[in-house]
Amino acid sequence: KKVVCVVSSYAYIVENINYGALLQYYALQKVLEKEGFDVYWLRYRFPPSKKTLKDRLRFLKHWTKNRKFYHTQKRIMDFVDTNLKLSPKIYFSDTELEEHLPEADIYLTGSDQVWGGTLKANYLCFVPERSKKISYAASFGKGSISEEQKEIIKPWLKRFQGITVREKTGISICADMGITAKQVLDPTLLLMKEDYPTIQTEDKNKYTFCYFLNVKDRNDVPIDAIKQYCVQQNMALHITGGVAGVNHIVPVEEQLFLNIDEWLTKYKNAECIITNTFHGTVFAIIFRKPFLVLLQTGESAAQNERLYSLLEQFGLLGRIMHRNEAIDMQMNCPIDWEKVSTIQKAQANLSLSILRALLDE
Repeated sequence: KKVVCVVSSYAYIVENINYGALLQYYALQKVLEKEGFDVYWLRYRFPPSKKTLKDRLRFLKHWTKNRKFYHTQKRIMDFVDTNLKLSPKIYFSDTELEEHLPEADIYLTGSDQVWGGTLKANYLCFVPERSKKISYAASFGKGSISEEQKEIIKPWLKRFQGITVREKTGISICADMGITAKQVLDPTLLLMKEDYPTIQTEDKNKYTFCYFLNVKDRNDVPIDAIKQYCVQQNMALHITGGVAGVNHIVPVEEQLFLNIDEWLTKYKNAECIITNTFHGTVFAIIFRKPFLVLLQTGESAAQNERLYSLLEQFGLLGRIMHRNEAIDMQMNCPIDWEKVSTIQKAQANLSLSILRALLDE
């Protein structure tokens, strides 16, 4: 079997809780294994930072939250070690990667926001010219990038034998650099809900599940309106915030700190979903749940491009939440899941055919 080395968001996963970033690799590994490849995730990490006295005092000040965070992070890394294939060696620098090249027949970067910056490893700069370099569903994370970033990454991308991106805007960003790219589905959408690990249990009480990131203050999420909606519908509110937390809208005691299978199970059993994240929306689609998407504001508003691209692709732009309208009226607007299934199947088949061509060339 040919071996594929996947360069993705391992450095981010080790330091943060982000369900989508982890599950996109989980899905990609499953897809590549079904195609007959051996695959592993490159364990590339940033050198550990030295903690100052101020850092330690800040940690102790928020002990309750930090204790839950690190406990959950350990459980998530246990899931990674148990369920995912990883490189034998951990790399901490570009020099290490070049001097001790990970062995593979094909090097693949993707998906998620691997091209949001200029991290050389994510552009496979360590890979020799003779080796095959491709991307799958790579994302810039926004609708445009600076001319400075283009100048830096253009020669790196020119070394690739094939490039696919996740958002439609990624095609135009690449075209501006004279590079041809094709749009494909996020790898999570290449699997069905049955392909994901969930817990065989049922919540006796109905609930709305909320997954939010980048919540800086109470203005970012209409939490009072969401709570009122849950009361009206006689449902509980289950809420998690992953990496960024949701401390500004609910106290730590009311937040859920979930392992991967627990997070997926919340989707499986929820009555409906409210989220402001890309993968939060993806899994609402995968599990065929009524959902609303809250657009992000402030500095993180640029990430809404990913949401627009996804929702447009599936004909679901109407699921964007309007704060001045009643949540029940918006949530109860029917979704044509048969149409969504048709689109997902067609796009998945197209994406797989593009991926197979890149792997076989």
